[in-house]
Amino acid sequence: MAEPLASMPRSDAVILFAYYSLLILIALVLAIQIWPDAAKLKDEDSLVTFGWYKATIRRESRLVLTVAVMGFLGGTSHYFWLLTHWAALGDLKAAQVMIYLAKPWIAAAIAVIAYALLRGGIATGIDASKDLNAFGMAGFGGLVGLFANEVIEKLNRTFQ
Repeated sequence: MAEPLASMPRSDAVILFAYYSLLILIALVLAIQIWPDAAKLKDEDSLVTFGWYKATIRRESRLVLTVAVMGFLGGTSHYFWLLTHWAALGDLKAAQVMIYLAKPWIAAAIAVIAYALLRGGIATGIDASKDLNAFGMAGFGGLVGLFANEVIEKLNRTFQ
């Protein structure tokens, strides 16, 4: 019979809580910085400011970046909720630390992959990015990140 997993020390849980708080703050700031201005949604190129750094990026790149950030925000929100839920129940396990560290980043990657599949299957064409709703794509990325586990499980069942 397998031995039960050791509980996570409270200090580790507090560090994870701080880590997730920081990740959500960073994701929100990034989302605000890359969010397309409503007046310039159809522009091919646009200026994005990250603190003191300014860059001009193409619309398609901005959409991918928005999906990735929103997937990251969705995944971070989901796992932050799980972290606080399991901590409140006193059921956090030390063996889960790597999962909690990696999951938001995995959620962002899954959101970009799902976006590529969506674009490749539904919205094809040279000027398709001009016709896409940037807010809908941001919401799509956030939902994919929020439900990254379910997306992976569904893809696993589909392609086995």
